Amino acid sequence: MRLARTGWLAGGLAFLAASGHLLVVDALRDSFVAMPAAVLPAASDLRQLGEAASWLFATGVQLALPLLALALLVQLTFGIVARTTPGLDMFSVGLGIAALGLMALWVWAVPLVAHGVGLGIEQLADWLGRLASR
Repeated sequence: MRLARTGWLAGGLAFLAASGHLLVVDALRDSFVAMPAAVLPAASDLRQLGEAASWLFATGVQLALPLLALALLVQLTFGIVARTTPGLDMFSVGLGIAALGLMALWVWAVPLVAHGVGLGIEQLADWLGRLASR
């Protein structure tokens, strides 16, 4: 309990020492400059905001789905093995093999993910450029 509290305290002090609280206030101020609270945004701005939100959700699903599918497949496989060989300890064997399988998939998927993230950053830079030009 004390160690966790000390960790949170150290993290909070590091955040304050790095002027993180000032960055948060600046970001909040800049968000009101980009989209004022008292002014209704134009329909095109709302459409771009909706497109950005849908792109963000789709990208998150595309990044998480292969790993979730592999984790489900590994758990299903170990469930079948555990039912057929009850003497085998699945926790000691299964967790290590599952972690190894997830790491192998991650190594295989990194180039694909990097390409997708690069395209997403280019699209985000284009949207931010159009928003800043107004």
